[in-house]
Amino acid sequence: VHPDYLIHSDDELVRLERQAAIYGTEEDLATLALRPSDRVLDVGCGAGAITRTIARAVPWGRATGIDREARYVAH
Repeated sequence: VHPDYLIHSDDELVRLERQAAIYGTEEDLATLALRPSDRVLDVGCGAGAITRTIARAVPWGRATGIDREARYVAH
């Protein structure tokens, strides 16, 4: 893992995914004012919890998540 990367272990990845499941992210994304056909790029998506929420908010658009740690995207 790169020293500047914020997720330093798989345990942290799991913790962040659980946190997103408990607290949700829909309210956090409300400030983006997403439209159903928007295209959104989530850079540094980790395992993609927020990317999946964005995807639900843009059913006719596209949400793409990228991360430099392929194993987290695969998670």
